[in-house]
Amino acid sequence: MANRIAWICCLALFLGLVSRVTSNCASVKTEYARKGLAEIDVPATPVSGSALNVCPKVDGCCSQKMEGSFVSLSRTQFETALRAATSDLKSTFANNARTFDGFFRELIKNSEIELNKLYIKTYGVFYQKNAQVFVDLFQELNKYYDGKNMDLSQVMNNFFANLMKQMFQLMNTKYTFSKPFLDCVTEYMDDLQPFGEQKNTLSVQLKRSFVTARTFAQALSVGHSVIKQLQTLSASKDCQVELAKMTYCSWCKGKTDMKPCNALCTDVYKSCLSDMRDLAIPWDNFVSTLLEATIQLEGPFSIENVIVPIGVKISFAIMNYQEKNTVVSQKIFSGCGTPTLSKSKRSTDGDFFLEGSERNKRSPNARKTNDFPRDSPDLAPTTASGTSLGRLTAAFKRQALASKGFWGKLPTAACSGSDISTDPIKCWNGTDFGRYTSPPGVNNNVDAITPSSTIVQQQIIILKTMTQRLKAALEGEEILEGNGGSGSGSGSGSGDNSGNEIDEGTTLRPTTNPNTIDEENNMLGGGKGQGGNTLGKRESGNSASRPSPAGAVLLAVILCFVVNIRW
Repeated sequence: MANRIAWICCLALFLGLVSRVTSNCASVKTEYARKGLAEIDVPATPVSGSALNVCPKVDGCCSQKMEGSFVSLSRTQFETALRAATSDLKSTFANNARTFDGFFRELIKNSEIELNKLYIKTYGVFYQKNAQVFVDLFQELNKYYDGKNMDLSQVMNNFFANLMKQMFQLMNTKYTFSKPFLDCVTEYMDDLQPFGEQKNTLSVQLKRSFVTARTFAQALSVGHSVIKQLQTLSASKDCQVELAKMTYCSWCKGKTDMKPCNALCTDVYKSCLSDMRDLAIPWDNFVSTLLEATIQLEGPFSIENVIVPIGVKISFAIMNYQEKNTVVSQKIFSGCGTPTLSKSKRSTDGDFFLEGSERNKRSPNARKTNDFPRDSPDLAPTTASGTSLGRLTAAFKRQALASKGFWGKLPTAACSGSDISTDPIKCWNGTDFGRYTSPPGVNNNVDAITPSSTIVQQQIIILKTMTQRLKAALEGEEILEGNGGSGSGSGSGSGDNSGNEIDEGTTLRPTTNPNTIDEENNMLGGGKGQGGNTLGKRESGNSASRPSPAGAVLLAVILCFVVNIRW
């Protein structure tokens, strides 16, 4: 009776162990199929792990074919993690590029509309008959902002030269002027300075403000483009292997629900993203220069403070001409000759200009030219897009400051998902279950896993180039790179309108490490022997002394046989 009971107990133990092993592999089959992989690749019962190249060489539910699938899955895992970790920053630059670009364009448009309304009210038919000179000015300003390589100082010289011709004719309506005579008139502009200091002041302000605004909008779009290109990075073969060890090798032991240790994940991504370290300084310099540009956008050369009251500024210049009209006309007639008297009956000279108290009452100079509060953006008047430049720059500065040091923090951000364990002990450490400890110097010895990628080096060059352009813009100068280069176009920052972005077609994908998994498991993190890995030391809790599931079954059978013989 006792002998029978002993055999029944042994049989129950045997069946229990077999059932445990089978259920472990069954769970692996289930999860493997959920990944869209062939369930038949998973062994029904544990097999020898001596042929494995990626996962620990222990008996379990994995095969070489499954390891290949794990490595392929890891490539997608890397791309997904990289996009997720950088999506917020990309959106920040895309949204700001669209917002600032739209604001600047609407600002210019509104200024032209307001000037037109103001001058019709103030100068009436005289303005309407000569409005083309102002239309041409705004067309040139829009062309410049759109990306055309042109000298704004020359644009303003041409505007005032044409304005001088129109005014000279209006001030001397009893004469008929030929084109050569009017060309002669403009030759005296610099000597006579009929518009006073307003001409030079407005020209300098307009150039400084437009150069800064356009370059700033372009820089935001380029920042978005850089992040977009970096999101296309592919994981090297070595990186894919390390990700497979981190994410899927626990399946070999039947633990499909065991998540990787957070510290292990961080170390793996530090290695996979090792070449991103070179981005840290160029990116932070780029952001710092953008922040300097926001200060200039809020200062005396703010495009908002220059373009909104441009009608008032030009009106001051017109009034200066009126006051100097007698001297100006005498000098021009003396130098260019006396034109032919007009045969037609025309308006009295000077009717375009308003005299005395009437001029003071009707002239459009009721507002000051720099009346936007700089220390309180929330109090600034709405000038375009339902907001003000001060509000936009204040919001952007907060976001830009937060992006400093971003690329150094990227590995941590990539490991912030729900697929990573928050428990430092109950997690997969790469070879077994338990705490993961980073080996000494892991942060300084990560170059081998990912070769320096072409795409990263290209984006570094783009960032440095854009930073230099921003610095030049802060001094009122531009670094132009020819038609169609990075110096052209403002862009929307959305990726659809990339006129001011570096041509994405010239950016190459990084080359991947040509190493493949070999039978000797000599890849980085592999090596002969159980649990070999160069990324970190796994505290496995003496896992090497634990018998495999198949070994446990065999041991149980032997013990039962011995016990029953003895009985």
